[in-house]
Amino acid sequence: MIKSPLEKVIGTSIYRFIPKDDQAAFRVLQQDLSRGELTLQAEDQGKLPVYISVNSVQISESQEDFCIVVTDLTEQKQKEEIIASEKLARSIIEQATEAVVVCNNKGNIFRFSNAVPRILGCDPSLKRFDDLFNLHTPIGSKLSPVSVALHGETFLQVEAIFDRSDGNLFHLILNTGPLKNVDGKIIGCVITLTDITELKKVEDTLQQANEELEVTTEELRQQNDELMVAQSLLRESEERFRSAFEDSAIAMALTALDGRLLNVNSAFSQLIMFSESELIGHRFLEFTHPDDLEVNRAGMDALVSGASPTFQMEKRYIRKDGQTIWVDMSTASVRNADGKPLHFVTHLQDITKRKDAEEALRKSEEQYRSIVETANEGIWIIDAEARTTYVNEKMADMLGYGPEEIIGRCSFDFMDEESRAASMLRLKERKMGVKSNPEVKYIRKDGMPLWTISNVTPLIDKSGKFAGALDMVSNITERNRMEEDLRKSHEELEQRVQERTTELSEAKENLEVINEELQAEISAHEKIEKDLMESKEAAEAAVKAKAAFLANMSHELRTPMNAVIGFSSLLLDDSLTTEQKEYIEAIRKGGEALLAVIDDILEFSRVEKEKIELERQPFSLKHLIDESLDMVATQANKKGLNLSETIRYGTPDTIIGDHGRLRQILVNLLTNAVKFTDKGDVSVSVSSKAVGGNNQQIFFEVKDTGIGIPKDKISEIFEPFVQVELTLSRKRDGVGLGLAITKQLLDLMGGKIWVESTPGKGTTFSFTIQAETIPGKQLDFGRMDSGIAPERVQGLKPMRILVAEDNPSNQKVLVEMLKRLGYRADAVADGREAVQALERQDYDLVLMDIKMPEMDGITAAKVIRKLRPEKGPKIVAITAFALEGDREKCLDAGMNDYIAKPVQMRELAEVLKKNQPSSVDS
Repeated sequence: MIKSPLEKVIGTSIYRFIPKDDQAAFRVLQQDLSRGELTLQAEDQGKLPVYISVNSVQISESQEDFCIVVTDLTEQKQKEEIIASEKLARSIIEQATEAVVVCNNKGNIFRFSNAVPRILGCDPSLKRFDDLFNLHTPIGSKLSPVSVALHGETFLQVEAIFDRSDGNLFHLILNTGPLKNVDGKIIGCVITLTDITELKKVEDTLQQANEELEVTTEELRQQNDELMVAQSLLRESEERFRSAFEDSAIAMALTALDGRLLNVNSAFSQLIMFSESELIGHRFLEFTHPDDLEVNRAGMDALVSGASPTFQMEKRYIRKDGQTIWVDMSTASVRNADGKPLHFVTHLQDITKRKDAEEALRKSEEQYRSIVETANEGIWIIDAEARTTYVNEKMADMLGYGPEEIIGRCSFDFMDEESRAASMLRLKERKMGVKSNPEVKYIRKDGMPLWTISNVTPLIDKSGKFAGALDMVSNITERNRMEEDLRKSHEELEQRVQERTTELSEAKENLEVINEELQAEISAHEKIEKDLMESKEAAEAAVKAKAAFLANMSHELRTPMNAVIGFSSLLLDDSLTTEQKEYIEAIRKGGEALLAVIDDILEFSRVEKEKIELERQPFSLKHLIDESLDMVATQANKKGLNLSETIRYGTPDTIIGDHGRLRQILVNLLTNAVKFTDKGDVSVSVSSKAVGGNNQQIFFEVKDTGIGIPKDKISEIFEPFVQVELTLSRKRDGVGLGLAITKQLLDLMGGKIWVESTPGKGTTFSFTIQAETIPGKQLDFGRMDSGIAPERVQGLKPMRILVAEDNPSNQKVLVEMLKRLGYRADAVADGREAVQALERQDYDLVLMDIKMPEMDGITAAKVIRKLRPEKGPKIVAITAFALEGDREKCLDAGMNDYIAKPVQMRELAEVLKKNQPSSVDS
């Protein structure tokens, strides 16, 4: 049992054969003399399960002996283990989720798992696996799994497709192996069947997906190659775009769909005067003028929706300095391959100057249209062939036609035969540039005659060719009718008086009756004279209304001219190129020429109305002549002319009269002399002759070496709108009012004027005035050259100056002029702001525009004088009005002085010098 010879066992301790783990249990059995199961250690180190029974026996008297009976339990334990193993295997097989079948060596089934009927769909009472195999033949399988296993072979991971009894196909994996006993003898076989139907479905799905994936992968690879090429091209395009974007002289911006600026170039930043950091991330609408927001939003919405590929509009931006600029904005959307908009690209072009010019042109057109449409005279414009291009409503009403019935037709069509023939002859004269004032008889639409006086002015195009004529037509039909009635009345009256006289000589008894009839005739005559007087008064009222209208128009024209001339003069002092200075000089000259035309027309209107009241103030003749020469010296110096003056012995130093009007006469004559003299001299001489008491006749003579005046034109030279040069190629500007104004002013002064001239050698204008003298020294300066010194301002004290002007351009001109004169000025936009500024701090001088919103200059001056009756600032009125009495209104409101627009630098300096404060705080 323990595989050891007996001789070795005798005398050996039993503990030698009991493993240490069981020795304690053996001691208990020994002590209790009991029995139990233990393990013995065999000589070959094998362990034997045994049953031990310990009994006490008496062999010797000296010690206690024991009899131990050992029973070998090895075979019994093996059987128990087999039984336990079989139980465990049965439990495992029965509870397995896979189909497990155990057969004996006859092929009979003696064990199978609960999953077999469920998976195979077979009868649980089936006894042989081969029957199962025959019933459900696996596709492609020819050997029985049982036969393979019983021959000692394995059948591992074999896929098979079975046709179940219910008709469904399912996939299985078969694993078959022999079942052997402890001796290695085949006693049966074990078969496992794993249902992989769902797995096969997944595999099929994966296979299909894999095949599709391979196709997709190939397509993606091709697309990736195309994308790589496209990205390369895109990077090149982006580089080109970025370079063009940054370096472009055109303002450009990239804008998000919500209007945020993503990127701007330097031209964009410079245009609206914000840095790039101040623009990025902000919405473009923040810089847009409020009046343009609605149209701008609508256009951008159309871009986002795809309704329009591009969007263009002219809009206004508000720059950082608060100024508004006009831009031409063009925006396009950038879209992806799906047509979805990504962002916008915007181009801006500054059109502020164009808009300013358009606005100035629009206002000018409105002003002139207002003049034309509201004129009391008919206005008729024809082309070179006498076809009508324009008539105003007044002219159309006079003829009884609508304007559309006249335009396009020849003006001769509306005349009677006699006037038509005469007008055709005059058309040839007009083509030579000759003006005319004929009486023309038209035939109205209703057949009635229309008598008119026409003031016809030829229109010359840029090439100097005759382009048509402007005809100012006055209706004199009523006047002619009244004159005709009056003439007939006189003839009838004379005839009747003669008849009545004859009758009186024949029959005195009828005298009373005749007297009554004569009285009736006289009454009718008086009525006609009354009607004529009323017509005359109506005409005078029309003239007065026209003069007021011209004066108001003067304000509207002088205000923008102040900015034009002022800025031009300031720019000429800056560092400009020769070409730029020529352009600026041309602008300044054009503005001054237009201003001169306006002044001449207004002055002529005043003189024509006989509304000028001459002043009587003492003044120096010497200073008067110097001032007059100074005013033309700059132009004379440019032409290289020598100016001189001669005051004869005995001429009084001081006379009493209208200094301003006399200077105006001298300047008119000197201006003409310089204008029409290209080389040589222009001189002034003065002498006097006593006419009784303190009265003197002052004799003036203005002489030049210019082009002279033709003899046949001398008699017309003092008529309105007559010019020395009447040819189409004339080089000098002007409307021909200066000499007419001069003559009318001298008529008011009780003087006279005449002219002597030799064409090609020169002209001498002579005039006299009657003046009262003040006893004192007499002048005898002889002959002196006179030039004009450059502008300089001496003796000006420091002053705090406030400019009140609503027009931004004129405001800027005044501030810059003051800066050039050494002053820093504050500026406000209306009279109310001027009052508020004076409440905050003191000013020495206020330059106050008269016509302003909120509060005009007159009202503001009155408020300032009321607030500060004693220590208020000096106030100088600045206005473009030219009505009589404006100066008095300003002085009555508490103003100290008056200066007219456009403001000249020299005049401003004189006003500043004249209105210096008595003391200035340090």
